[in-house]
Amino acid sequence: MMTETLKLDSAQQTTIRSILADETMEMEALRKNAGDQRAGTGGQRGGRGGERGGGRRGSAPPDSTGGGEGRGGSGGQSPEVRAIRDRANKQIEGALNAQQLTTYRQLFEQQQQQRPGDSASRRG
Repeated sequence: MMTETLKLDSAQQTTIRSILADETMEMEALRKNAGDQRAGTGGQRGGRGGERGGGRRGSAPPDSTGGGEGRGGSGGQSPEVRAIRDRANKQIEGALNAQQLTTYRQLFEQQQQQRPGDSASRRG
């Protein structure tokens, strides 16, 4: 979806896919470590079900891996998850030209406004 929306060239597609694959691996490692820690404390089940490595790809800013939550939102995320997502987001932004970057950021803002359970809506 990012390819179509942002009109990515083949080099950008390769770069961004690599960034997203790295991000997914980091998220999986983080989740595995968190699961190991929970198992060591009596197997408590934690409440971060929305933090899926590929599960933050909703309507925007779109990437080609599909899934639930949006990029970079901080609603209920651990600092580690935010750091991984922020780093990947900066790398993606670095691979885009000025016009693509503008579109990417607009999509990101639209998505943040549309997210249910967003931290801004919980403050009220």
